[in-house]
Amino acid sequence: METALAMQTEAFPIPSIYLHLAAVMDYMSLKQPDEARAHLLAARGRTNQEAADHMGIALNTVKEYISITMKNRTSGSGRT
Repeated sequence: METALAMQTEAFPIPSIYLHLAAVMDYMSLKQPDEARAHLLAARGRTNQEAADHMGIALNTVKEYISITMKNRTSGSGRT
């Protein structure tokens, strides 16, 4: 799961919904509900703008949450 989210566009065989749901569980265990919610909305197929509107936060904040997760997954550090 560590690099799978970052590799999803490189034909990684796990559908993104499962990767986002794994990120949700990870963030919930870390008691970071906003980050978890952003991934939950992504798993539901919402765009970043739709997620931001739903959460009542800025679009750039949603992008930052997703980006941080992607960076952590590619660096191998896993958790934030």
